Amino acid sequence: MTTLEKTLSQLPYTFAASSYDHHDGVVTVTVEFETNPGNAGSVQTQSVENGTEITFTTLQTGTYVLKLSATDNANNTSIQFITIIVTTNPVLTMLPHPDVLVSQISNSDPHTLQEILMTHETANYIDPGATAVDAEDGSLSHAVEVSGQVVNMSNVGGVYTIVYNVQDSDNNSAITKKREITITDISCVSGKYLILHNDILVCENCPMGSYSTTPGATHIVTCVNCDAGKWSNTLGADNSSACLSCVAGTWSDTIGATNISTCESCPAGTWSNTVAANNIITCINCVAGKYSTMPAADNILFCTNCPANTYSETVGANHLSLCVDCPQNYVSSEGSDDIIDCILANATTYGDPFITPIF
Repeated sequence: MTTLEKTLSQLPYTFAASSYDHHDGVVTVTVEFETNPGNAGSVQTQSVENGTEITFTTLQTGTYVLKLSATDNANNTSIQFITIIVTTNPVLTMLPHPDVLVSQISNSDPHTLQEILMTHETANYIDPGATAVDAEDGSLSHAVEVSGQVVNMSNVGGVYTIVYNVQDSDNNSAITKKREITITDISCVSGKYLILHNDILVCENCPMGSYSTTPGATHIVTCVNCDAGKWSNTLGADNSSACLSCVAGTWSDTIGATNISTCESCPAGTWSNTVAANNIITCINCVAGKYSTMPAADNILFCTNCPANTYSETVGANHLSLCVDCPQNYVSSEGSDDIIDCILANATTYGDPFITPIF
């Protein structure tokens, strides 16, 4: 009996078998399974010159026994058994590590990037390695062979390749794995900060509503929020001028606002000429005797006098209806703020004696 060892990656496996009889010449070889675990194996035959070509394949490991038969015209039969042991290759898995390393990081934060990146202060590159497992041998991590170039952390721009290999006890090799290490010096410009994204170092924009004047930043904390009374929809802003002021007549107490909609209007009956106001108290009430129906008024001129012959004691009046008519036969000037401003018609001034002629 002939015994062969094959891995799944080596299948289908094709070999030739020949049978020769002194009287009949070449005799056809037939193939059938003597042992076929789970009926997972299959064979195909094809007649070729001087014999038969046999192709065996399976998707399942195990021991398969093929029975090869050849019968001449006199019904003399020859039988040969071939055992094929199907195994698997070991599987290599590289442990995760950022493929892009930093040789020098400005303003590095020891509690963030320095925990996961190589920095200039790190003397040697430390490779995380790889694990290996085999269906028959189990863990082969201890047998992983590491080769390749020595990584020079001070060589900015250098590219290095590290290679991993492993074999099982049957000398089946895993698919080789390679790790590429690039040494780069990243220094983000103002308005950005360094982050690790999908194992790649990138300069991330400061979010809208903030800005940063710090070059080489490695943390979002360097992005300063726009003050209350301001807003910004700019990504990666590098100075405070990106924070736009709420216009006069509006206000906002939101820090880090990203949209002008956060600037709220001063209510009708008030006005404000303050730019970048951060509190509603900057909205000044129209004085008694005046009213304003205009929200977001940016000037005192929006406070309109109550008409003649009316008065209003209401501070911050927001409608003409708050201007109250003087009593019958009494009149007042525009902008009157008290009922005492209403005087009897035809009186010269408030407080003058009223003379009624008698004939």
